[in-house]
Amino acid sequence: MPRPTLPTLLLALLSLLATQAQADGGKPKPNDPVRKDIVSAIRKHPAYAGLKGSKLDIRRMWASERFGYVCMLVIDKDGQHQRTDDAYTVHQIVLKHEADKWAPVAHIDGFSESSKQVQCASDAHGKITDAFLEEVANNPHLAL
Repeated sequence: MPRPTLPTLLLALLSLLATQAQADGGKPKPNDPVRKDIVSAIRKHPAYAGLKGSKLDIRRMWASERFGYVCMLVIDKDGQHQRTDDAYTVHQIVLKHEADKWAPVAHIDGFSESSKQVQCASDAHGKITDAFLEEVANNPHLAL
């Protein structure tokens, strides 16, 4: 049996790493269909009907095969970030992926003093993971 060449072994290792990265989740690229599907699912959900005509200023997005997460500000039709009298409104949405569809299942809304430095949720290690998003999704106080 012939021995595999170094380029063949490197290609196999890169393929394995790419597969693992997708399974673990990560930031969808701007033209990734997953990004479009997640944004579309948010816009179609009744809880976010007020977003019609607004732009989404996405600050952080993460997706795996099971869960998705979006941290965003909303820009109104006048080009201004949505805010209260004192702060900018930060929308954080957890989505679940089932039967080839994304559905928002939980939200964490908050505020930021600045539209430039927005604090997005993460686990204790500063990461977004399936385990963290599942915990948020199962919290009845955050359910949609």
